[in-house]
Amino acid sequence: IPVPYDFDACGLVETNYSVPNEGLPIKEVTQRLFRGNCLQLEEYQQVIDRFMEKRETLTNICSKTAYLSDNERKSISNYLEQFYKNLDRKKGIAYNFFMNKCRENADYN
Repeated sequence: IPVPYDFDACGLVETNYSVPNEGLPIKEVTQRLFRGNCLQLEEYQQVIDRFMEKRETLTNICSKTAYLSDNERKSISNYLEQFYKNLDRKKGIAYNFFMNKCRENADYN
């Protein structure tokens, strides 16, 4: 089950102190980098389907969290929405994002 272990380090919340590990090929923590294992396309589809099932729940949590400012809610919502737009591309994203990226970033797994 993919779980971001640190919300500022994974880019979900914007901070001025979060920086990616210098060994990673990204410049900002808000840049998405898949570092998972290479699996079969069908296995990725199961993960995508699970995320899609939770879309409304995650969106509602973001929009209803009282201690976030309006700007923070909007920023988090936009970040999540971009993630879901990527997943909505179905096989294209599963192949290009997961299948290709796991191979490209094998040194970072």
